[in-house]
Amino acid sequence: MSAGIPPGEIVALETVGLGIEIGGRTICRSLSLSFGAAQCWAVLGLNGAGKTTLLHTLAGVRPPQSGEVRLDGRSLARTPRRVIARSIGLLAQDLLDAFDGTVLETTLIGRHPHLSRWHWEGAEDARIAMAALAEVDLDRLAARRVSTLSGGECERLAIAAVLAQQPRVWLLDEPTSHLDAHHQLLVLDLFACRAAEQGRTVVMSLHDASLAARYCTHALLLFEGGEALAGAAASVLTEASLTRLYRHPIREIAADGLRLFVPR
Repeated sequence: MSAGIPPGEIVALETVGLGIEIGGRTICRSLSLSFGAAQCWAVLGLNGAGKTTLLHTLAGVRPPQSGEVRLDGRSLARTPRRVIARSIGLLAQDLLDAFDGTVLETTLIGRHPHLSRWHWEGAEDARIAMAALAEVDLDRLAARRVSTLSGGECERLAIAAVLAQQPRVWLLDEPTSHLDAHHQLLVLDLFACRAAEQGRTVVMSLHDASLAARYCTHALLLFEGGEALAGAAASVLTEASLTRLYRHPIREIAADGLRLFVPR
């Protein structure tokens, strides 16, 4: 299947005839998609549908079986790693498990793609890192050791690091996992605003279709057997498509201007 964007809009990342397989399962076949500037995408599917594998392929972490991923029209496979690191920020599911540095030191890892060889972080990098920590409500813990943080705080720290990276494209694997309701909404609002106000591209895997409808402009549904459905969130996120996706009846409820999807 394919889905494009209107003529004249900037395409940051795209797939052309993408085919992905893992463990003998087909995640997608002949997937051609354009992820444009100022777009916020939700990727939804059952556990094991391949959401993580797709995001890793989009980030260039693993090669596809067929087709290709393009960054600014150039094959990702032929793009220098430093260019990719400056352009694409990947938030993995696994929480940070690096050296037991401070919260600020760990956030500064996000600045590494922007440093010249053998150079250390400077005052501007520290300012950017502290601003990122403040956005996820962690600036007061900047001097704490990472080993003293809770699971939710570690998740927000990983988000701060990828914010400090300042890429044009964010690929976020379940950014709301480990977070309480307050911080879930804070994080999703943060990235949705980055897309809308700064023209960034956001692609994130989610499990909550209601949150996807609330914050995302577009949606990609991954069905079994490699079939996919993609397009504007308003048309893709429906009772029929979500019932088929989750293999359970889903009902849509309108409340205070929001579209809520709940199991029947």
